Formats: sequence, C-alpha cells, structure tokens
Amino acid sequence: MKRATILLAVLVFVAAGCGGNLVGPEVKTATRGTVGAVMVRSGPAIDGTMECPRWKLCPELKLGKTESEEIGELKSVARVLFDSKNMYVGFMCEEKNTGALVADGAVQDDPVWQDDCVEIFVAPDINKGYYQIVVNSKGVVMDAHSSAGADGDSAWDSQAVVKASVQKDKCWIVTLAIPLKGLGAKSGENQTWTLNLNRSKPLGDNNFVESTWSAKGRSSYHDSSGWGKVTGLNVP
Repeated sequence: MKRATILLAVLVFVAAGCGGNLVGPEVKTATRGTVGAVMVRSGPAIDGTMECPRWKLCPELKLGKTESEEIGELKSVARVLFDSKNMYVGFMCEEKNTGALVADGAVQDDPVWQDDCVEIFVAPDINKGYYQIVVNSKGVVMDAHSSAGADGDSAWDSQAVVKASVQKDKCWIVTLAIPLKGLGAKSGENQTWTLNLNRSKPLGDNNFVESTWSAKGRSSYHDSSGWGKVTGLNVP
C-alpha cells in the first residue's frame, strides 16, 4: 500500500472518533491563499479547542504579513471544513502574554474589531457582496453583510455557534460553525468561494499588528481583490 493511501486511511479512521468521516477521496494541500475544500460528513466539536482530530483533515492555513509571504510576529494558523449544513473555522493564535489580551467587546455587534480578534471574510459569489465575522478572545461576535458597493449591514446575523478559550501565556483559540444557509450558499458541485482569514492585535491609538491568510499585496482587510480561494466545494 502506498504511503499516501495509508495516510488517508489513518485520517479517516481517526476522524470517525469525532463524528463521521471524510467525504472526499484525497487529503488536501494549501498555500497562503488557496486551499481545496475539505468536505466531512459531520463537523468537529465547537468547544474552544482544536483537539478533535477532524480539524487535522484540513492542512494548516498559516497567517502572515498582509503584503508579503513572511509570517511575521503573529504566529497563527487556521483550519476550515465543510459539511452539508455548516462551514467550520478554527483559529489558533500564539500569545506569550495572554494577560494583555484586549477583549472589551461584551455583546454581539460590539466593535470587537478593536480587540485582539480574528476575522473571517467569505463570499460564495463575490459579485453579490461578502460576509464578515469577527470574534474576540472571549467569543464575542460582530457580524455583517456587505453588498457590492455598499457599507456593511450589521443587522445580518450569521447564527454562528462560537466558542473561544485562552491557554495562559501560550495561545488563544476560536472555533466556529457557520450555517451555509446564512451565507447565501447555493447548491452545486465544484464551486470556488472567495475567503480570507485574519488576526489583529491592537497596539493603542488605533494601531494594530495585522496578519492574513492570503498574502496578495493588499493591506486592507476589506479589499477582496487580495483574498484567497476555496476550490472544489460541493454544496448539497
């Protein structure tokens, strides 16, 4: 048996212990800005950890500097999975001084983008606008939908299930399950979605250290021309 086949068999076996197994026939690869959609029969536990083996079915999506391939000072990785109902995103953000994390946002749609936070920008069809979900280290969510050429509408509710946790002076973790229905997902095979994943660390005076998954030479998180792609996505 070839090594690749053995690896796939092990991954599927391990994943079965956390609710279901891998749908697709192959293990995906990723770069900073491209990843093949990882389809699973059911998603991982949303528990503020990434201990469920299912997360490892997605390769690490490394975040780094917004305008270059360098990783920079914010060491962070994300993973993304899909099942028939949800998009699952997990972030692991290294942090040597978790006592200094800023988490002023307390209720949904507070300006948590000003906190230590992670952000998801996703668009099944970028021509119809995009969805933004921001989460701080306490699991407080700000979410909005932006139509093409219009400001974000914070009345949109992602209905995401979110859990965050902090491991003292090591890292903080955010896990989410985002309903596909709320993202305007349409049925169809082999879809390509636009996606970006970000982390921000406030420095005061409206200054931030910023990192992003797709390094496309764009400093603005909202500039979709610099976002990445998820390919081969099948939506029932």
